[in-house]
Amino acid sequence: GELVPPECLKHRVADWLDKGCAQTNDRLWRLRRRGRACPVVVYAGADDRFLPSKSEADRLKKAVAAETYVLPGGGHALLVDPERLNLATALRASKLYAPELKQKAFDKAQNAVRDFVPPNATT
Repeated sequence: GELVPPECLKHRVADWLDKGCAQTNDRLWRLRRRGRACPVVVYAGADDRFLPSKSEADRLKKAVAAETYVLPGGGHALLVDPERLNLATALRASKLYAPELKQKAFDKAQNAVRDFVPPNATT
């Protein structure tokens, strides 16, 4: 049988993909025009059978200097497949959050030093 009925595919392409791409491209253009540094992380499945996710990840990498990860064997529903991608773990490992998390760990370790109260021999 068919993977997706033709009416459903037409709706997804016309109403979701075309409109979504137009909105996304407009926003990407604004980010580049303003020269804002906006960190972007893109996760794509190498085996997406609905959309060209891998080539879109490559495009975004070039367009906004996105940090991209293409997962072999990953399909279209990559973000809802915890066996393929644990999003929280992946984001912690990305350049987007890694420096912030390292700083938090450092600050936490420093709190032990800052909270130190020297012993007072008179009390």
